Amino acid sequence: MPGAAFPWGEWFSVLFWWGALIVSILAIHLCLSVLLRKQWMEYERLSFPVATALLELTGVSGTTGTLRTLVRNRLFQWGFGLTFAIIAWNVFTWFTVNLPMFPFLAGRYGRHVISVAPGFPSIVTTFVLLTFCLGYFTKLEVLFSLWFFHVVQICVVGLFNRFGLDLGANDPWSSSHPAIGWMTFGGMAVFVGWGFWIARSHFRDVFRKAFLRDESVDDSEEIMSYRTAVWLLLVCCGFVFLWLWRAGMGPETILAWSFAMLVLFVGMSRIVVESGLVYLRVPLTAPGFTWHAVGVGNMGPAGASILTLTMSLVADGKTFATTQMAHVPRLSMAMAKRSRKAVAPTVLIGCLLGAAVVIIFVIYQGYYGIGSANFGRTTFKGIGSLNGAGFSRLAVSRIQGDLLFTDWNRFLFMGIGGIFTGTLYFLRYRFPGFPIHPIGFTICGMVEMQDNSFSIFLMWGVKTIIMKLGGLERYRHYAPFFLGMIMGYIAGVFLGVFVDVFWFPGEGHEIHCDP
Repeated sequence: MPGAAFPWGEWFSVLFWWGALIVSILAIHLCLSVLLRKQWMEYERLSFPVATALLELTGVSGTTGTLRTLVRNRLFQWGFGLTFAIIAWNVFTWFTVNLPMFPFLAGRYGRHVISVAPGFPSIVTTFVLLTFCLGYFTKLEVLFSLWFFHVVQICVVGLFNRFGLDLGANDPWSSSHPAIGWMTFGGMAVFVGWGFWIARSHFRDVFRKAFLRDESVDDSEEIMSYRTAVWLLLVCCGFVFLWLWRAGMGPETILAWSFAMLVLFVGMSRIVVESGLVYLRVPLTAPGFTWHAVGVGNMGPAGASILTLTMSLVADGKTFATTQMAHVPRLSMAMAKRSRKAVAPTVLIGCLLGAAVVIIFVIYQGYYGIGSANFGRTTFKGIGSLNGAGFSRLAVSRIQGDLLFTDWNRFLFMGIGGIFTGTLYFLRYRFPGFPIHPIGFTICGMVEMQDNSFSIFLMWGVKTIIMKLGGLERYRHYAPFFLGMIMGYIAGVFLGVFVDVFWFPGEGHEIHCDP
């Protein structure tokens, strides 16, 4: 009602306990990234394309030199000018209907769909600049795997549809076809499990340092000691378990949900640090996996309700900030050792302040602004299938369809995906030089791959030519061009926002096509 006082009493308990859960999950992500940093960065030498590009642009990577030197590079200037000119031309066309837009960096105007056959997913040829440029810092075998398995996925889904394979309704924020979603989730489980297995020596060192105080294990370069990271991880995991249990989840439901979250946390983080694919989504959400693994008949109404609410942690399928946290220890390597210990608390405090600002703004707008019923996104409006309400309606449809317990058909496809990924790893270790990396299979069915695969294919072709003709020297020589494209894109987006704010308020235009 107009003039009514804000109901602090109603919100305090909700914000406190959900805030505690969010803080615990953020701390878990940060601890995992600390414990895996040395394994991924020093032992396996993963490429970290996003962090590499950022360090190159800031001039602290030790390979390009200072930022001033980079800006003066002719290739950097060409990359910047080309990208900025394209976006600037497209922005100029907003003022008239007589001039055509350049068919790149033009939002949905630059998205071209090619139909394959009835029942087969379409091929999309949109150009995603960040995916293209960050791909330059990604290994060739990873780039090949990403677009190759996407093509395979198109063929497999088409055959499934033509032969009438039906596993029931799909889950929100998951792969386009449920069979592919469960196969690739099985692949991701093996992908993560194999990563843990080859890191067993590193984890043994972490254990000795955390519990036995072994001085021979050096953790001085980390943003927090192994002992702190392990104990904080255990405490936060225990709190999350108790939180979910008190909220109504049974132990078996919590274990299934935790297993899926661990696979997605670590799997998505590793995929991003190895591929640089920033537009990413999970093959299957943790609530979706838990629903079919346990079944509503075993979890009960309270467990099903809180499982639905955990959709708020899906975060557009990017598993709630874990991919960002994975880059924090890598970026901290560019800092002096004495400064690194301040990184962890600074990051957590920054996350809390950012979350607080967003929550306060949303609540204020809901009560005193435009009203929550007028929020534009389906997440707030409670419609569609991509939010908690949509997940609830899917749950009701499964109950009505008598799907109350474990869905073994979906687990069959999960097993197939796991066996296939395990076979790929066997071939890679049995035959050195085997060209297919398992990473592409784990995410081949996600919706975003449809819009990113063409850009990945282009970069694979460009980088292959550069490496064949000039080797590593030519690769380093042309790196400033793609860094310039990234900076030109950022400047172009800023120009578009500026024009929208002053000449088209409340309307907005697309530069990047949101898949």
